[in-house]
Amino acid sequence: MMKRSYPSGFSKRQRKKEEEEKRQRHSGALLKFLSVPIDNATSSQAEGCDGTSDVNARDPARSSQSSSQFETDCAPLLLTTSTSTTPAEESSSTSPAKDTSTAPESEEAALTATLSVDPGLWPDVIYDETRCQIVRNGPVQIVDFDFPKNAEVPPRRFTKDNFKITKKIQRSWLLYSVSTDAVFCFSCLLFSKRDNALSTHGYCAWKNLAHHLKEHEYTKAHTESVKKWHDLQKSLLTQTAIDQTYQNLMQLEIEHQKAVIHRVIAIICHLAEQNQALRGTSNVPFDDRNGNFLSLVELMGQFDSVLNEHLKRIKNKEMKVHYLSPTIQNEIINLVGEKIIEEIMRRVKLAKYYSVIMDCTPDLSHKEQLSLVLRIVNCETSVGAAISEHFVGFFDVKDTTGRGLTETLVGFLQQHGLNISDCRGQSYDNGSNMMGHKQGVQARILQMNSKALCALQQSHTKSCCFRCSKVICYVYVLFWFAPTTLQSVQLFSATVGCSQATCHAVDFKNVVNNQVGSSNRQC
Repeated sequence: MMKRSYPSGFSKRQRKKEEEEKRQRHSGALLKFLSVPIDNATSSQAEGCDGTSDVNARDPARSSQSSSQFETDCAPLLLTTSTSTTPAEESSSTSPAKDTSTAPESEEAALTATLSVDPGLWPDVIYDETRCQIVRNGPVQIVDFDFPKNAEVPPRRFTKDNFKITKKIQRSWLLYSVSTDAVFCFSCLLFSKRDNALSTHGYCAWKNLAHHLKEHEYTKAHTESVKKWHDLQKSLLTQTAIDQTYQNLMQLEIEHQKAVIHRVIAIICHLAEQNQALRGTSNVPFDDRNGNFLSLVELMGQFDSVLNEHLKRIKNKEMKVHYLSPTIQNEIINLVGEKIIEEIMRRVKLAKYYSVIMDCTPDLSHKEQLSLVLRIVNCETSVGAAISEHFVGFFDVKDTTGRGLTETLVGFLQQHGLNISDCRGQSYDNGSNMMGHKQGVQARILQMNSKALCALQQSHTKSCCFRCSKVICYVYVLFWFAPTTLQSVQLFSATVGCSQATCHAVDFKNVVNNQVGSSNRQC
């Protein structure tokens, strides 16, 4: 039996599943990579690792004024601080890969900037670069969080009082993981041999937590790991570490990659604003058919020093992670879309009252698509009062009844913090599922909020009238073309391709004549 020369269907599905899991683990990592923590701003200045000055020092042709102006125009929507992220969002948005033992140095440098504050999401194998970055960020203790209860009888849970030995002495090394509902030792997780629960998978036996923490504090391994932690922290702050030159180079590379991503975001936003396609038939740089996105990257590389250096590395095969793949493009589009939705919701909440415009239509894949538009009145001092309509997206709808569409609408409003009682208007088409007086969307919304008055879509009504007029014309032509002779029957059969229709054409014409005659007699 000959050996298979191509992968089987199972292996393809397995590889696709692994790629999807990897993408889910790294979801939100790009946004985390671009965020600038407030509490680390002063420490980065103390370390002397100012990325802008380092990049400009490497390339004198790049002026600081043009760099700051360009980065301001690139992606103002994505530059948010990490301190505004809740613990739950932090644990779900940033999830580094668990197995990074074979990760290249370029991926490791990018990983150090995307680490979560959740110790349960840290990689199993921690490199020196990652360890230094974690120590530089410091332990983050979660206090304002509703800690879940376990399945014990009676149920128990972790409390913020466990972070303290006494009222004045803090356990700065103790960390709580939202993803695993367990506690970890910060220093032992980074510097010990990982021979206990606090340094491996976490400790979650809340009944014996106080006794276990007291025993762990006086162990020799914990004491040595705390000493190593403070020594490394002091060396990083005073720039007296043995590998300080390597630390500076790594920080310089991180700032370079950030500058590259800023330009990539600017190009994607420009193409989206011009309603231009991003990709072509090829996704390879320096290809004649690689599409608008890569073509603009190559064009800007001729005048921008950062992209010029980046393209040189790609051309010389010095790097594999270049942030120009379709996956990165889609992720940036999704992130920008989420920020746009957030800005729309901020304006709607500022205006307080809003109206809803909805319509359903099937797409090419025969899936029902629900389009949703929110209409508000913007009151700005510089412009004055103005009516604005904001499109918030398409939604796949499986239940097209009035109940299903209402649940989709109310679910979206609740997801974004909008109250249905603030709705002051509805506008739909003439469909019974929309305008039904008992089971339609407008009737169900009126039951929730009697002030949400409903109005018919005038543009949709005109479109329906135009289509109906065309149908009447076709029926009129068909009526006068109704075959009554053998030659006309043959011509009609060859044109329409349906013999049954021609057989009943004479009856159809007679019926219409009778109806017209009776209507004339009534008139």
